[in-house]
Amino acid sequence: MKGRTSFQIHHSIIILLITACCFSQFSYGQDDLLRDTLDVNKTVAVILFSSSSEYDGKEVEYSRMLTERVQTAIEQTKRFTMVERLDLEKVIAIRRDQDNNEQEYAYWKKLPESHLIEAGRQLGVEYIFTGNISNVAADPSVSGGYVGEFGFTIKAISVETGKLYVSESFRAASEKLIGTNSKQEALEKALEKVSDPVKEFVDRYFPIEVPLFKVKEVSKKGIPEIIIFRGGLSNGLRKDQQLDVVITVPGDKDYRDKIGEVKIVEIASKFCTCKVVDGGEAILKAIEAMEQILGRSVAHTKKGPFK
Repeated sequence: MKGRTSFQIHHSIIILLITACCFSQFSYGQDDLLRDTLDVNKTVAVILFSSSSEYDGKEVEYSRMLTERVQTAIEQTKRFTMVERLDLEKVIAIRRDQDNNEQEYAYWKKLPESHLIEAGRQLGVEYIFTGNISNVAADPSVSGGYVGEFGFTIKAISVETGKLYVSESFRAASEKLIGTNSKQEALEKALEKVSDPVKEFVDRYFPIEVPLFKVKEVSKKGIPEIIIFRGGLSNGLRKDQQLDVVITVPGDKDYRDKIGEVKIVEIASKFCTCKVVDGGEAILKAIEAMEQILGRSVAHTKKGPFK
């Protein structure tokens, strides 16, 4: 206590009491946010990709193989409730039977989006992922083998609006090998490269959002240093991941205002503990104002892990 006046001591106690009160009230209020305004685990489906590239007469085979790779990658992000593709296909198949006389794959290739949207609504789907293979190639390499490549586009269709939400094109290629390999082996290796760009696509356009649960540690000035969010491995988050700290506005579900940054230092199934990297004072002000605060995932790059 030496060197500190009674006024300074009294002032410090007041800051701590106010901060504790705000934190306690805020933790309670986040239950309403979680229940009423946070949109977690959207319901989605992946439908068979079409192909505008004919390769060795295996157009249908490669379309199904790529679709399965895309679906697996989307499932691994752990941020969606996935409707089985067979369930969606059964609903659409009923419509196909009604339209009559087209072979199955030819129908998928020309399937109107209105049919997809209708089927999605019947099954409670929010977004439908589909796409097109634009290129399949296995070109000779200097080693005497082949380098495989798939060019493809992913589309996410919003069932609610009935419109395209987002579309992006990618290229997945196998690495050049020392030695020989077959065309089929090269293409299989290329398919193994599909996962990362699909996960990046999901990260960019379907970020994870989790509500602030409580403040664990503060500085001597009462600034949050360690905070806990209600969301973890089960939401698709991972240790060492960076989150933006954002605030929302009631009645405007799309509004997000970034106020800080944190890094996940500990993670469990339903909670993650984060170190405040930037914006501690702004986070404190948002807590005192009883703002609705979320941790929002930041899209990783190809160099970043996604496990």
